[in-house]
Amino acid sequence: MGRKMTFSIVIPFYSNKSVLSNLLDSIERTGCSGTEVIVVCDGNEEPDYHGSAIDLCIIKNEKNLGYGLSANKGAASARNEWICISNSDIVLPADFFPALRREISRNPYADVLQPALYDAGSVFDPFSKRRLPRKYDFLLMPFYYYMSHYGGLFYGTKYSEPIECGKGAFIVIKRSVFLEAGGFSSDYRMFWEDVDLFAKLRAHGHRAVFLKRPSVTHLGGATVNAMRIRSNMDELASRAKYFEKWHRVPRRAVYLAEIAGSILKFIFSLLLFKRSSFIFYPVFISKALKATFGRP
Repeated sequence: MGRKMTFSIVIPFYSNKSVLSNLLDSIERTGCSGTEVIVVCDGNEEPDYHGSAIDLCIIKNEKNLGYGLSANKGAASARNEWICISNSDIVLPADFFPALRREISRNPYADVLQPALYDAGSVFDPFSKRRLPRKYDFLLMPFYYYMSHYGGLFYGTKYSEPIECGKGAFIVIKRSVFLEAGGFSSDYRMFWEDVDLFAKLRAHGHRAVFLKRPSVTHLGGATVNAMRIRSNMDELASRAKYFEKWHRVPRRAVYLAEIAGSILKFIFSLLLFKRSSFIFYPVFISKALKATFGRP
């Protein structure tokens, strides 16, 4: 009889201990036999966990590295063949690991598995099942919500099948494959590091599979929502880097497409009298213009 398949869960953690506690509690409820949990602390907070059921390892960064590089650091320290890279605001179902082992056995050719993501209201997140962005998608992204933040049209089904791209909030990947690909790129401050990773994996011939089951709950980006303008600027900068790297699109072209789209959206918000947009769009457009033309 073969050795039982075990996993390492890598959790880059910046803040909000209560959210992280929800994840650790959900891991504990799975039974988690043989599962290693690595929390990479990228801020001033540490996990508030006092249980004994989890094999917990805490790594403290000397300086803020960001999500991607913290995930790389945790993956390098992992000891199991498969790693789950998880946001701290994920909740796992109790049957997650038995279901995951079955799916790995059913998909022996897959090096990456993307469990379906659902929000707290059980609404499916289409970003967990999508295609990689094509060259001219940057022209459309300012106008479509489902393209604006993470890039690429999504598949509109919930069936388990091969995909081009998933979402970095929670992915399952062979540790050797992740390290061979160089992990998440340091080129991205925030956003798009997951799309870049899937592009690298596809370029290297690795296969990714979307899983209808098991699924996980993603509570959502409270930190990002609290800093809307800054997060939108970070996303735009990362988007421009991605299209320059993978499609040789000049960064200025990506910025100009976003500025044009934001101007149109601002006009529509005025017509519809959406007060929340009255301040946001002028400030965002001003910052985007400065980023576009204010540097060599």
